[in-house]
Amino acid sequence: LNGTSRPPDADEPRSWVNYVVGVVQQYMHDLPKEGCTIDLSMAIASDVPLSSGLSSSASLEVAVATFFECFLPENMAYSSAKEKDIRKERALRCQKAENDWTHSPCGIMDQLASSAAQVGKLMLIDCQSLEIEHVTMKANTPEDPVILITNSK
Repeated sequence: LNGTSRPPDADEPRSWVNYVVGVVQQYMHDLPKEGCTIDLSMAIASDVPLSSGLSSSASLEVAVATFFECFLPENMAYSSAKEKDIRKERALRCQKAENDWTHSPCGIMDQLASSAAQVGKLMLIDCQSLEIEHVTMKANTPEDPVILITNSK
């Protein structure tokens, strides 16, 4: 990959590799133009069911972005960012990767939820302003509601 790599044509067969490559490509403009090379080999394992409506593409994208950010100095990973909230910027980059590299016109909700979630909290997301409000869930007692996420396929 380099700063001039282009997304596949819309008529090319879709591949999960495009999600990974698309995300990494979103960070290329933050790297120095001269003398910077990154050799990266990845193996990805997951038990998130693919194409089941459980945000599998967003979770893959955010995982790749978070992993890739570990290799960049902190001030470099978002040096070109317009959005200074890293969770939001990461989500926007992952959305762009999915839109451009897999030709999926997805919104921002799944990527933002994957990027900004906090343990034990619910999220109220405004997908237009990208404002996020975290709400603490009550401790699990017999009177409290239970939230289940299932793959019913």
